[in-house]
Amino acid sequence: MDCVLVRDNKVLPIESKYRNNIMKKHIKGLLKFMDVYSIDNGLVVTKDLEHEELVDGKHIEYVPLWKWLLGSS
Repeated sequence: MDCVLVRDNKVLPIESKYRNNIMKKHIKGLLKFMDVYSIDNGLVVTKDLEHEELVDGKHIEYVPLWKWLLGSS
């Protein structure tokens, strides 16, 4: 996990992976952090990949870097 964003007393862990083929092993640290601190939502900043999925019962959102930088997510 690369950083944590706190807004309105909500914690959002963020992982950055500048690639499009992201496997579970690539977000292992993010999932561990979410597990330890009982956080349900996480964000992965990617090259161009954009989608959402459940991984081990946790909601993971994948957002392209350009879109995240523009504040569209």
